Amino acid sequence: MLHQVREPKWLNFFVVQNVIMVMVGGGVGSALRFLVSHYIGQSSNGFPASTLVVNFAGCFVLGCISGYSIRANVSNSVLLLLGTGLCGGFTTMSAFSIEMLNLLRTGHVDTALLYVMATLIGCTALAFAGGLIGRNLTL
Repeated sequence: MLHQVREPKWLNFFVVQNVIMVMVGGGVGSALRFLVSHYIGQSSNGFPASTLVVNFAGCFVLGCISGYSIRANVSNSVLLLLGTGLCGGFTTMSAFSIEMLNLLRTGHVDTALLYVMATLIGCTALAFAGGLIGRNLTL
């Protein structure tokens, strides 16, 4: 009696295709984050401006993608490429956390609080604005 060999679930074509979409988008997003960080850097008082800029931009773009996908027929692959991959690779919660802790460790409590508030309020507002714009986009 022959036993049928079953491929593992992760080897499914669509799963592999989705992983590739996330990898490609994540690679592009990470490269873009590096470029923004390289060209913006930190301000003279240690404020992590480049991380704030990428998180603001990423939240806005992800809001646009989400808003647009609500009313348009956007494929799951495109959402994985642009949302999970590109925006996930571009934005960075880990850098935000480390930079905030470094500000606190070096005694820049006021700058750390400003950074936390700017990030939370700015990212939320930009994600909301992006969502509104995305719902009204016509491509």
